[in-house]
Amino acid sequence: MASVIMASSSATEETPWHDAIEPALLSVRSNIPENVRLVAVSKTKPAEALVAAYQCGQRIFGENYVQEIVDKAQDPSIQELKDIEFHFIGKLQSNKVGLLIKNVPQLKMIETIDSIKLATKIDNNISALISEGIREAGNKLCVMIQVNSSGEPQKGGVENYEEAIELANHIILKC
Repeated sequence: MASVIMASSSATEETPWHDAIEPALLSVRSNIPENVRLVAVSKTKPAEALVAAYQCGQRIFGENYVQEIVDKAQDPSIQELKDIEFHFIGKLQSNKVGLLIKNVPQLKMIETIDSIKLATKIDNNISALISEGIREAGNKLCVMIQVNSSGEPQKGGVENYEEAIELANHIILKC
């Protein structure tokens, strides 16, 4: 059986997570094309589970709570994983943008942009970090526009084609 080398230790350590994660990742990967990037949703899982998945080859992790992604990003065992990426996949409240942007240097994508106000707030926070020398100017944050395709009022996202185009144009031209 393969061992997992924990990022926080030079010793080889088997984790309780490894036995479950490795076969699950192999199963999923065998059913998707190689050009598809797998985002492993790691909400409610401890940092040790992310490290085990990382050691099994997973690099992109999705989180939907700001405090949870901040806590994981600040964990020393996660900080050692140089090519790990976080995607924020939950509803992002504008009052939590600064906390997310400033405290998750591994953040590569926000998948739930649903308003011009939110896009602008994210852009302003990124610009401030660049001005302060905390974030490199070329280190772009990717975003996805969330579309409420079901029309359900409890779901987030822009409501129609026109709103999606308006938001996309704003992001392209002003952010």
